[in-house]
Amino acid sequence: MWLGGERGGSSSNVIDFVTFSSAGNASDFGNLTNATRLNAAHSNATRGVNGAGIVSSRVNVMDYITIASEGNASDFGDLLGAKNSLGSTASTTRGIFAGGFGPSANSDVIEYITIASTGNASDFGNLLSATTAHPAGAASNTRGIFAGGGSSIDVIQYITIASTGNASDFGDLVTGRANGASNSSKILALFAGGDNSGALNSINKITIASTGNATDSGDLLAANTHLQGCSNGHGGL
Repeated sequence: MWLGGERGGSSSNVIDFVTFSSAGNASDFGNLTNATRLNAAHSNATRGVNGAGIVSSRVNVMDYITIASEGNASDFGDLLGAKNSLGSTASTTRGIFAGGFGPSANSDVIEYITIASTGNASDFGNLLSATTAHPAGAASNTRGIFAGGGSSIDVIQYITIASTGNASDFGDLVTGRANGASNSSKILALFAGGDNSGALNSINKITIASTGNATDSGDLLAANTHLQGCSNGHGGL
């Protein structure tokens, strides 16, 4: 599922989808409540939730879709503050938004929602620093991971999704990066591409249940930045 983003220099409200088990072009799903860019999204097996981004200015709006049925998004509630370039991840129960750019500075705030309900986000805790815009998020059903971000930092940090509290240090990426893609199974997380004094093609890998530095997992076909990743086996599924 792809929600919003930037098309031809303008914000978009388009939602596209593909069926993982087949190959082929994406199909139209519906529209977000606002045309937005630099937003963040996560899901469990039932719902996809989109949050924040830039419409004409930063917004704190969240909206959601029911993944099994096509149609337009509905209002979910509001984040704690208007921001863009967040990281996001989810378990089967909770959705997490973290970091990003706030009105006047980078944000270290982590906030959460209960995906099956609607309502405003609640405070979860804080990232290790306020330099974590554009972090890449991944998860098992227990842990949430945020890697890189800011000025292409190499820090990997984690939270226990079912609790609340500040993030803890996990280890380091092989190469620091911002604006990279991520995806995961319930066991492994991958972080790919992004930028560090230029676009990257490297893929880093961690085992989510452990702590430690990432290892090299190969390369993308080409160096790329500001890309996204998804899978059919992440912590919310």
